[in-house]
Amino acid sequence: KDKLFKNLIVIFLMSILPFSVLGIRPDSTYVFMPQDFGLIYKEFQVKTADNVSINVWFYPAQDTTGYGSYKKGRIIKNYHADINKKPTIIICNADANSMCYHIGNVKYLCPHGYNVVTFDWRGFAKSQKWKFDKNIACLEFLKDYNAVLDTVIQMKEVDNKRIGAYSFSTGAYISFLEFSVRSEIKALVVRGMFTSYKESVKNLDRIDPERIHPYPAAFDQPEYRAIDLAPHITKP
Repeated sequence: KDKLFKNLIVIFLMSILPFSVLGIRPDSTYVFMPQDFGLIYKEFQVKTADNVSINVWFYPAQDTTGYGSYKKGRIIKNYHADINKKPTIIICNADANSMCYHIGNVKYLCPHGYNVVTFDWRGFAKSQKWKFDKNIACLEFLKDYNAVLDTVIQMKEVDNKRIGAYSFSTGAYISFLEFSVRSEIKALVVRGMFTSYKESVKNLDRIDPERIHPYPAAFDQPEYRAIDLAPHITKP
């Protein structure tokens, strides 16, 4: 009971701390793993252009058990994939939580014939530690995404002519920037997408005037503004 009480106190204190202390909120844990849901996957790391290790989970297209079937600590199934290359969807995080929260998306997509790739940004979970400043955005996330994409297009399980991407919020914005310059990504689905950091921060400042919402100045350049890039994109 004492331990439970202490845990509740910690949770309460965390809930009232000002979030302005840190812009990006890295999650250092995996609350659950793919094997807990009976999913076949393989885990590996890739190196970014600035030599940072990024942790990746690759799920081959597969039949899965029902969504509700969850058993903590289920035995890992031996990795295997269809010898035929499959279309592949890359999913990335927003600015909080680790990739374990995408398992629901994986369980939906894999039975439809898609490989799925998830990964953790630098500083998150098992990716290499990274010291974030107070910015609500991280320009280095583009390097993380590029490192993952560069690896995925070389994988024997992947049809590199059929790669799509999905994400939301900060992850949607980073995916959009990559989509605009990387021909390998053929289609993109986003939600919670904003047009530019400048416009987004105006709204954030109005909603929460007590908090500062800094972001890297580079995001004000045309090549990093989704609203400027959108008219030139012809892909789905």
